[in-house]
Amino acid sequence: MARRDRAVLELLYGTGARVSEVTGLDVDDVDLDGRVVRLVGKGSKERHVPLGGAAAAAVGDWLAAGRPVLAARGSGGAALLLNQ
Repeated sequence: MARRDRAVLELLYGTGARVSEVTGLDVDDVDLDGRVVRLVGKGSKERHVPLGGAAAAAVGDWLAAGRPVLAARGSGGAALLLNQ
């Protein structure tokens, strides 16, 4: 869960996103290779925001080592951030 929390904080800080935008992200909304994240905000307005190095590293770590453990328990679907 520490990996997830770090990814959340880095996304919030690094992109200037709202909490609702970050918690609504799906895995496909994050492009780690292009270092861009697609955010959907108020009024369903979509914007593409650059993803800094620290945020990309934190999200990559979460996707590689944290999310698969929780996803294996059958939760989450396409959501980027999963809970226990």
